[in-house]
Amino acid sequence: MSDRFFSRVVRTVGGSLRRDSKVAVPLPSWHAAGWMTGETRPTSGRHREVPAGGTAERWRPDRPAVRRLVLLLRADEGMSTVEYAVGTIAAAGIGALLYTIVTGDSIRSALTALIRHALSVNL
Repeated sequence: MSDRFFSRVVRTVGGSLRRDSKVAVPLPSWHAAGWMTGETRPTSGRHREVPAGGTAERWRPDRPAVRRLVLLLRADEGMSTVEYAVGTIAAAGIGALLYTIVTGDSIRSALTALIRHALSVNL
């Protein structure tokens, strides 16, 4: 997910909050657990009444909770150190296998014959 997602959330929630002084705002499923903000607050069901402007303020991109969410969602974009290690070992294994195959007698003689034939062609 990108920053555009959060901008869209802020525009959507912010736009709906301007219509009324209090609006039921759907809470994300992870909100009740409090893992993102580090606090556990009881919520009344899936929606909670919030004052206008409160949600837009809470979803501002420079807020620490939003930054943590962005980092969490972006954390899976690349390989981790373990994945790099496994990939490196796999590449080394494939390289060793190819080296063994290419330096074998049958491949060496086939390549030598191919090169001799190519050099002996009359133009």
